[in-house]
Amino acid sequence: MPRKTKPEPLEKPSQVVGFTTFRGGREVPALYANAVNVLVSLFDITLIIGQVGYGPDGEPEMREVARLNLSPQHGKALADILAKRVADYERQFGTIAVEPPNEPPPPS
Repeated sequence: MPRKTKPEPLEKPSQVVGFTTFRGGREVPALYANAVNVLVSLFDITLIIGQVGYGPDGEPEMREVARLNLSPQHGKALADILAKRVADYERQFGTIAVEPPNEPPPPS
């Protein structure tokens, strides 16, 4: 068995290191989301992930594409990781402009 070596320091913030992802023998869908609702209880955090657009009646709606349930500990770790990655991105590419919340995209 080959000996594992310590990972090299990241040259660019966008590099991914640390572990291999296994898919369990099935294809995992790649999803796009432009909205996330967050539900919190004593024992878990639920992320309802969706796409905001317009329904058949022309009213804005969110179509749920995935739901992720996390322990509060994993939720906090995810928040920390996301904050670090966004900071890395902004150092490399500039400040991200954030649109006002709950604004649906313009009709297409």
